[in-house]
Amino acid sequence: MSSQKKAKAIVLKPEVSAASTKPTKLVVMPALPTFDKILSLYPLFMTASDQFNFDIAFSASNQPTEQQYEKWNSQSSGGAYWIDVGDMKYHNAAEQGFRSSAEIQGYLLQFGEPRYAALAEIIGRNNETGELKHMRHSVVKLIREIYHLKAQDDEFHKKVVFNTFDVVRAWFWNGNRDFSVMLSDERYKELKKLWDGFAVSEAEVQPLTLPWYMKKLFVAGKSPKEIITKILWWINRQTEVKERYVLAEQQLQHRQVRNFTISGRPAVIVPIRNFFEGKIASREMMYKGDHVVLVLRNVKTRHLTVQTKATNVNLEALAEELKKLEPGLWYFEKRFRAHIAMNGSWQYYATKSTRFGDEAFIELMRKFITFDRKLEKAS
Repeated sequence: MSSQKKAKAIVLKPEVSAASTKPTKLVVMPALPTFDKILSLYPLFMTASDQFNFDIAFSASNQPTEQQYEKWNSQSSGGAYWIDVGDMKYHNAAEQGFRSSAEIQGYLLQFGEPRYAALAEIIGRNNETGELKHMRHSVVKLIREIYHLKAQDDEFHKKVVFNTFDVVRAWFWNGNRDFSVMLSDERYKELKKLWDGFAVSEAEVQPLTLPWYMKKLFVAGKSPKEIITKILWWINRQTEVKERYVLAEQQLQHRQVRNFTISGRPAVIVPIRNFFEGKIASREMMYKGDHVVLVLRNVKTRHLTVQTKATNVNLEALAEELKKLEPGLWYFEKRFRAHIAMNGSWQYYATKSTRFGDEAFIELMRKFITFDRKLEKAS
């Protein structure tokens, strides 16, 4: 697995050379870490950046093996720093990483400063509503897509984490350079051109978005060259993501699907090759179409994901049966409006794939998926 390879050190403080004699602290994170996981690096940066260089390893399974624990701990001075990986009860050292957004909120609030409290409040609201993903040019949403431009490429994913961490750091930057100067001074015409490309109103310059980040860079006194380099990286990746969605939509138009019914209700199995095709399939088959159950089959890994359209579709009995038949291979999510059952995922791609072929899985779904008729009538 690529996440086990020794990687080049990522130095979170640019002024410190990778060739430094400081020992290395290895941070182990889930593959494709979300924003709250990257935010969890901040306490480590605050307390240990003068003591260590940092390297990152990604865990592609929900529960790493004991061999992986030993390997990663051996690569790190004083043991690895774990962020939401495996059973944290195995790791009781005081330095271990945060397991939830609630814990990072508690850390931020202990400073008693308005900017820390404000970030804690935003993280709390986002955990409940997902509001940060819905803002224009949201970094929180964008990183979830950027990872898939180069699937399972640890070096590229580390670059994503590093650049996202710089957005986290921007929250705490001070500065007094007048932002209006950038919009009016001829010396900053290249910066203004980049800014105009966002096409945002003042009200849309929301925290943890690309326009907000660019504004923070300028106000903090960063050079035009640094600002352009950093913002262009994000803009170019954003463009690539849009192109991949267009390509995915084109490719799915020629993909053969398997339509079937469950208790007379339409369902479908869609073969997909990447994350972007999965997103397009969900949009077209579930939200625009009439299918109440969508099964995504990753044709490369043979993993399956079962999605439901509404709250009246119940996957609990199916999930329990799958856990009995294939223990450790399935994850069931019922916190949200519609149920999801997953055999592996884009994040946990190292999970062993199901033994079920399409036809056998259709029969299993017909037997165990149920419908709540009261909710169905209400909807």
